[in-house]
Parts: sequence; structure tokens; C-alpha cells
Amino acid sequence: MYIKLRQLLEKETYPHSYVHKFIGPLNQEFLASVDALQSQFAHLDLLVESRQSQKGGYIAFTLTFLAKHAEEIIVLVKATAELPGLKMIL
Repeated sequence: MYIKLRQLLEKETYPHSYVHKFIGPLNQEFLASVDALQSQFAHLDLLVESRQSQKGGYIAFTLTFLAKHAEEIIVLVKATAELPGLKMIL
């Protein structure tokens, strides 16, 4: 499932600044799961930014970090894909 992503990432030179964006509902369950994700990946020294949608129903997160290799990115993407209520990974 992540074969194409892995192929693209392996073409990069590391360390590589990576920007990871995703959107989900603005509710307690999603926010708690994002907090848990941040804790799980604290070793990556994530810079976390968030922005609510205009109507307040959704929230977008941007996680930026210096990836040492492609596998760090893939593991983060896989973990993000499991967030409850996730609408989209950009």
C-alpha cells in the first residue's frame, strides 16, 4: 500500500525536512488521538501547527520535522491513517 510512497521518498537525500498535513473533525476524540500521535513521535522533535476550518467543524494539522530516513515518514503516515475520524492526509 505504501510502495509508491516509499519509492518516492527513497529518491530524496536525507536528512530531509518533511511536512506532513492531515485533516480531521474538530472533536475531543480526534484531538486526543492527535495528542497521542504527537507523544508517540516526540523523538522526531515535531513542529506542530493547527488551523480550524472557517465553520469550525474540522481542524488541519501540519507536522514538520527533519527526517533521517524514509522509514520515519512512512511510519508516521501509517500511524496518522489510523486516527479515528481522519478525513484526509495531504
